[in-house]
Amino acid sequence: MALKIITYKTDEKLIGAVEKSRADSPVKQYIDMLVARFQDIEIPFQEIGGTVRNVLLKEYHGIDIKPSDTDIILDDSRQKVDLFRLCRGLPGKVDSNYYGNVKWKIGGHEIDVMKYSSEPARRGGGISLGNFMMGSDFNLGTIVYDPALREILSLNAIEGIKEKKIILMNPNITRPEAALVRAVNFEKNFGFEMDQNTKDYIIHIYIPLLDRAIMEYMKYKGMPKDRQDYVIARLDKIRKESHAAVR
Repeated sequence: MALKIITYKTDEKLIGAVEKSRADSPVKQYIDMLVARFQDIEIPFQEIGGTVRNVLLKEYHGIDIKPSDTDIILDDSRQKVDLFRLCRGLPGKVDSNYYGNVKWKIGGHEIDVMKYSSEPARRGGGISLGNFMMGSDFNLGTIVYDPALREILSLNAIEGIKEKKIILMNPNITRPEAALVRAVNFEKNFGFEMDQNTKDYIIHIYIPLLDRAIMEYMKYKGMPKDRQDYVIARLDKIRKESHAAVR
């Protein structure tokens, strides 16, 4: 598959499904609080990743996954945005990390707010939307919905969802334990198949010495013990199958 962003703006069925999901979301009231603040300073925003992907999983394959978090991105090309200051005073718990991104925990849900620049050269830095999407570990996170333009942007996401493929997008992942868990969970939860690059990544990265970091990550994410055991066993099986194949 070619690595290019494809825009879906005429598929009313898909766009309508995303809009309905947003309208019916149990965290709509919290998203609306954020949107009001974005609109006050006229900052464009989009939703990225799982909340959009899960709608398409249901549309194409009847897989109904309830998201545990929502990822929102802002375009700060026209003005530099201090996300923590923008989100200050919201109910619940608001934290900011080294990169200035915000994690808002409210009502048992997590809302992550990040930023990119649609004009990084003119802004003297920043990251473009395309590069932001390429920062995702797998194709199932490289999907964006723009509510203002009513369009979906996909970087191998929709194509992969249709074909039930998990495609490695970024091998230079800063948290390999998270990527390893995500790959196995995508395979298990969706019934999708890992592409060879994803399997090669697991073979290259995974060693039993990583088990502790992987287990800590899964506990942090609240995964049940049986799923934790399954993930470790699946990673080990992929590693052993590779070693057996080269003998």
